[in-house]
Amino acid sequence: MTAELRGVDNVLIEVGDVERARDHYRALGFVEKFAFSGLVGFAIGDERPGLVVREVQGLAESDVAIGPHLWIEVADAAALAAHLGIADIREIRTGRVFEVTDPWGNTVGFTDYAHDPARARPREV
Repeated sequence: MTAELRGVDNVLIEVGDVERARDHYRALGFVEKFAFSGLVGFAIGDERPGLVVREVQGLAESDVAIGPHLWIEVADAAALAAHLGIADIREIRTGRVFEVTDPWGNTVGFTDYAHDPARARPREV
């Protein structure tokens, strides 16, 4: 039997303190969709998949390993980086990107298609 892969459900990352993680991701502009029993789900635009942070008891910042990297398309990565006070923004073939790592080693990147607008998702008017 072959699995019927339909798309991304959610991206789940593990953190040591769900409330600190909630504050961290809210500060980056994520909008909370749900929260219950050690989980907080955030929307990623109008797409169904979201970012879910799950608290793992005893996971300390000193336990940081290289965690997953999730990149999210935004309209203007340079403007968002400036708004967040982040100077480390890189130019890539398709546009610009910067990454933010939480205390547990999970990295979220924000990228745009400034150099290749034909590949960008349609923008709301």
